[in-house]
Amino acid sequence: MDLDQLKTLSELKYQHSLRSVSYLLAREDKLRAEIARLRTLTRETQTQPPEQERMRMIGGDVIWLQWLGKTLRKLNMELAQILAQKESLIAQHRRTHGRKMAAERLAGQEVEKQLQSKQKKLLDQIIDHSLMK
Repeated sequence: MDLDQLKTLSELKYQHSLRSVSYLLAREDKLRAEIARLRTLTRETQTQPPEQERMRMIGGDVIWLQWLGKTLRKLNMELAQILAQKESLIAQHRRTHGRKMAAERLAGQEVEKQLQSKQKKLLDQIIDHSLMK
């Protein structure tokens, strides 16, 4: 495999890794927003004005708070899983980025080497041509 192919392959792997990290970060943000929203609803339910006394009397607030608690636990567990995946994925993304940078550096060095070789050949041709005159 030549260095251009290596560079292209490493770039593709980097882009794939970046998409994976971006998806996970977006999912984390959505979960955090939903958790914050439910926590706000919980606080509001617990501090309801006296006008909501009927709901309290029939136990509606208890059922609602139980649902909120259950949903919050579920979302927090999902968030914990996302955070664990994120840690692993970010470490993998850093390695992918390092490989991409190394491939780019190697390809750049190869291009520079080829350019110097062409310049040397051209200089040798000019010298040979000037000596023949």
